[in-house]
Formats: sequence, structure tokens, C-alpha cells
Amino acid sequence: MQKIRELYFYDEDFIIFLDSQSEEIQDKFGKIFRYIEEIERIPINYFKKIPNAKGLYEVKVSLGSNTWRVFCFFEANRVVVVLNGYVKKENKTSAREIRKAIQLMKKYYEEKR
Repeated sequence: MQKIRELYFYDEDFIIFLDSQSEEIQDKFGKIFRYIEEIERIPINYFKKIPNAKGLYEVKVSLGSNTWRVFCFFEANRVVVVLNGYVKKENKTSAREIRKAIQLMKKYYEEKR
């Protein structure tokens, strides 16, 4: 399939996170990232906007009762900037991880100036 979006892995937070996961989880993220690149409307169970978080989205991978989350945002509508990830251990999305993602997003835009 032709790519309609590009992924940009900002900083090293996500790469360090992904490298620390099992091969099965890495493969699942790879599959979802291909969806993000190739599918116009990404299913909400994989990719959704974080309410009240200034353009932040999360990519979700589940395996059994475990869930992994990765934060990202759109730049110029066709570039998805991937920020950081974590293993979700509570029902609620971690406010600390959201704050970290927002700080990374601000840093990204500051560096672009």
C-alpha cells in the first residue's frame, strides 16, 4: 500500500521503550504503525485523541490483560511524531506520562524554531 502518512520517531524515549519490550509487542507496534502510515481512518481501538491534551494522541497495543501506550501528535497533517511509551498498569491513562509527552512535544516545536 502507498503511505499517506510518515512516522517520525522523536528523541530516543520511544526507541528505548520499544527495545525493552518483547518481540511480540514490537511486532504489534510495527503493525499498528503500518496502519497509521497506510490507512486513512485508523481504528479507534488502536489510535485515539487524548482529551484535554493539546493535540496528543495515543497508540494502544494489548496482549492478554496487559496494555502498552505510546503518545504521538500530528505535524502538518501527514507526519505523525512519535514521542514516548509506557506500560499501562491502571484503568486511567497516566497523567505523569501525558505531562511527559506534552513536554516532549513542546521541546520538538522549540527545536524546530
